Amino acid sequence: MSVALPAVTGAATAARGFRLSREHLNLIAALAKRDYPREVCGFIMRRGSHVEIRIAKNVAAEPEHQFSVDTETMKRAADHMRVGWCLDAIFHSHPNGLMELSEGDKMGAVVGGRALYPNVVYIVVTLTENPTKTGEWFTSATAWIWNEHDSTPSPLKLVVHSG
Repeated sequence: MSVALPAVTGAATAARGFRLSREHLNLIAALAKRDYPREVCGFIMRRGSHVEIRIAKNVAAEPEHQFSVDTETMKRAADHMRVGWCLDAIFHSHPNGLMELSEGDKMGAVVGGRALYPNVVYIVVTLTENPTKTGEWFTSATAWIWNEHDSTPSPLKLVVHSG
């Protein structure tokens, strides 16, 4: 069962990029480390100046290599969007160190040659285990966006801020 999300406007543009707080990035990275080697996923939603991370259950058939947001989280996001929340970003982790969107990520974001969620940012948080120190991880993040009529994503500047 799929859940359609209402139309979104997004909070990013190619000119200004996407702003993400250090606190939110650290939370996503901590979730990715906790669930390693499975990919974690969820939404970044905003209402006015209030931003929340909505953690989803990854129900993909192969969660070590792909992500699929569970239906209940999709329904809750759609309900929140109907009362004024905005879907700013969809995030997921790559536990394999791949910093770009995978082919599966790209295929899952496009239907009929058009972006499923245009103007919504896709954030990939990458984990790479430090080969010289067990238990230490390197974390990085990249952002991508599909515009309304695009079938391929464009890289987007990710601005991590302290507040």
